[in-house]
Amino acid sequence: MPDSLLDSLPDSLLDSMPRCESGGLSTRSFLPSGHRGTGYALRCAIWLGLLVSVVPLVVLAAAPAWGQAAPPADGSAAEWTRFRGPNGTGRLESLAQQHVTLSAQPTWHVKLGGSGNGSPVIYGSEVFVQSADPATGTQMLQSFDLGNGQLRWSQSYAGQPHATHAWGSLASSTPTVDAQRVYFCWGSPDHTHLAAVTHAGELVWRRDLGPNRFEHGFGSSPTLIDGRLIFFHSQDATTEDVAPKHSRMLALDPATGETLWETLLEKTTRVCYGVPVEVTLPDGRCGIVAADTGHGIFCLAADTGHLLWEQPVIKQRAVAGPLVANGLVFASSGSGGGGNQLVAMRLDNQAEVYRISRNANYVPMPTVVGDKLFVPNDKGIISCCDLATGEILQQRRVDQSRFPLSASLLSCGKTLVLLSDEGKLCLMSADSDLEVSQTIDLGEPTRATPAISADGVLVRTETQLHFFPFTR
Repeated sequence: MPDSLLDSLPDSLLDSMPRCESGGLSTRSFLPSGHRGTGYALRCAIWLGLLVSVVPLVVLAAAPAWGQAAPPADGSAAEWTRFRGPNGTGRLESLAQQHVTLSAQPTWHVKLGGSGNGSPVIYGSEVFVQSADPATGTQMLQSFDLGNGQLRWSQSYAGQPHATHAWGSLASSTPTVDAQRVYFCWGSPDHTHLAAVTHAGELVWRRDLGPNRFEHGFGSSPTLIDGRLIFFHSQDATTEDVAPKHSRMLALDPATGETLWETLLEKTTRVCYGVPVEVTLPDGRCGIVAADTGHGIFCLAADTGHLLWEQPVIKQRAVAGPLVANGLVFASSGSGGGGNQLVAMRLDNQAEVYRISRNANYVPMPTVVGDKLFVPNDKGIISCCDLATGEILQQRRVDQSRFPLSASLLSCGKTLVLLSDEGKLCLMSADSDLEVSQTIDLGEPTRATPAISADGVLVRTETQLHFFPFTR
């Protein structure tokens, strides 16, 4: 449209056009006075109209598909900020197409303030990990420099010694971290402490969420979902008229610790310490998926805590947390005596797709690489399965002698990372051949899942922390 024609339009027509109001300014108020009411104004209005029309389409195109979590706005998808990294997947997308090897010797290793099974987390160049004094129950949160292992700070908090499983510890929780704060918890039969500190270790807030009911010790871990601090406060069932009688899911304000919502999970049976994960609901809202014995796999609305659906597909105790991939959610259950099962369920209609019972996992979690699902059996047998159908393509024992697994399976690109209870760090091809490429003996037992950075693998044993760089 020529400028002469635009200039011939009366101001009354231009004045009747919708204005884009922002901060008290209209579209026309952005224009120099000599151009208001001219073709320049109309072109700006048309341009802004097109922009308003197109932006929603761009946003919709960029929205994650059902069953996939939205990437964190602060870019922390490239960080290992919670148990098993981004949304609990056990992998970093930045390493997706790579085969990796590790240096046979760590760049650094340090002695921790206490012992424990909790995993480390990473934010930029900062490492955070929990430990405890098994005699006094004193809890320690420590921060180290990822590059050289130097201690940045260490903070201690009073705890309570109590009985745990023979393989458990008084520090079995994993922190979570964002750009402002580190969030961590510890518990005993009488108390559940949840707290936040700055990246410099200064206490921001602390809460006691009350007593716990468990058989094998405390093992909950917080996570951040949709700007809320999510805490699955799971409990064993009781017939006694004492608190706590039910498990619950809580959402807290990360800045203040104030409860935003709390949802009772009344089908409480057995305590389940799997960390919830994030999904995008069909209407675009954020959902929280978790698993326990009573409710099976279930989903809550992140903004309200409303229970959206539940599917009772879990038969025994759920130790491992849920895993979301390709529109499916995976959860497992079992017992120390066997009977383990891994179930795959569609997120859109909650239909069970398949169930794996042969060498399924109980404590360690699986991971997904491409179109394959890798399932770690607790006795050290790894299964490579077709992700869509569950067909077992290959099974291999990691070590012909002994390789008990409590740590969850991770993937560095096309390489699987395994860590045995006896402290053997193993790399295996993330393909149907399941070829073992490297084994490193750490010299100390561990049941903590490692953390992955762009440069290497961070391994926590009972009392030490090691960083093994990639050699690729």
